Amino acid sequence: MIANYPKGDRVPDAYYKRGIALSAIGQTDRARESFETLMKLYPEVDLARLAKQQVDRLNRGKPKG
Repeated sequence: MIANYPKGDRVPDAYYKRGIALSAIGQTDRARESFETLMKLYPEVDLARLAKQQVDRLNRGKPKG
């Protein structure tokens, strides 16, 4: 979706769902990247707010180093 239809109206959904899927399989850095891309490219959509919540959740689970 993202690669084939970069201007499609479902692209924000694809970024969000990709982030959720990557998070579920433990790829938190890639998940965070997907959520952050969504927030950067589509700040006006409701999913950007949800993506911010997901990034905050991922950051809380990140060990302090």
